[in-house]
Amino acid sequence: MLNKERILLANIKAQSSSVRAIKLTIPLDKALDLEQLRLVVTWDDAAYPSIDALLCFFFGAGTFHNRDKKEYLVKSFPDNIWFDYLNRKVELGCYFPMPFFKSVRFELAGTKLDISEISYEIRFEPLKSPAKYNSYFHTIYKDIPTPEPRKDMVFLDTEEKEGQKEWSGSLVGTSFIFSHDGILTTLEVDPRFFFDDSKLPQAYGIGTEEWGGDGNYWEEERI
Repeated sequence: MLNKERILLANIKAQSSSVRAIKLTIPLDKALDLEQLRLVVTWDDAAYPSIDALLCFFFGAGTFHNRDKKEYLVKSFPDNIWFDYLNRKVELGCYFPMPFFKSVRFELAGTKLDISEISYEIRFEPLKSPAKYNSYFHTIYKDIPTPEPRKDMVFLDTEEKEGQKEWSGSLVGTSFIFSHDGILTTLEVDPRFFFDDSKLPQAYGIGTEEWGGDGNYWEEERI
């Protein structure tokens, strides 16, 4: 399929279910080209998609560039990016539970490339708890190419997103990349989280390298 803004992967019709796995397999030699594809997911025929993010960010990395040729670029419970060098492919997996109540639509967007070599697997099962105890999974992608000095970089503001003014839910994670030039000397900014219209942050960090699990500018490998 060529030159289409969005390509439908799956349109699932099922009552009160939960997606338990999203897996994509892409050719190793096209990984860097395909990292700019967007995964778009719409729950229950909503007017707006709840997931619209670059593949590399959705599966837990800022890029598919694997400079050290590791087997796993990301290896965690909810996400993984596995480089299968023997078979010349990259496997992407996400295992967050994602409830829906009548339908879900999965699409790939933002490319003019031939994606016929991409394969996918989507697993879902009947929801095991009442619908009122569940909520939709959301992923938002934000690009700030030129940060302004002394002005906050807002990664997420849920107010009126997707046509809604009131939200409830849990923040489950972030993926971010700071520089395509590999310059890691500008990470001393303060990550802050404001919940429920609070005037003061309920979570306040002292540097984004600590936010990402390191405290020394990534000079030592972390597992």
